[in-house]
Amino acid sequence: MFWFRQATALAIGLGAGFLHLQGFMVIITFFVAMYLLSYMYSSKVLNVQEDEFQQNELLSEGVGNAFGLFLVSTLNTLQAHFLAIARKKSFLVPFHQISRLHPIVTLFSSF
Repeated sequence: MFWFRQATALAIGLGAGFLHLQGFMVIITFFVAMYLLSYMYSSKVLNVQEDEFQQNELLSEGVGNAFGLFLVSTLNTLQAHFLAIARKKSFLVPFHQISRLHPIVTLFSSF
């Protein structure tokens, strides 16, 4: 169940990053999707009966780790996109104007 949750979080995080989805609704969607997919996986694939385990025990296993992986994968994908935009525009626009695209560019401009 733990590794299923990690793989799902990575897939959802990369998907959200590639689709440029941002905001609180993405986080809410992640938790809803994680709950539904975990419930379906535990009941259909693993054939776990609800009376064998407490429902909260199965649904809460690895949630924090999965959420962290989701955030890291989403933010890294978005950051790679914004850095690619900054590199393409750096030949046309002065570098001090590129830092307005994304705060991470400002971090790299100090080196």
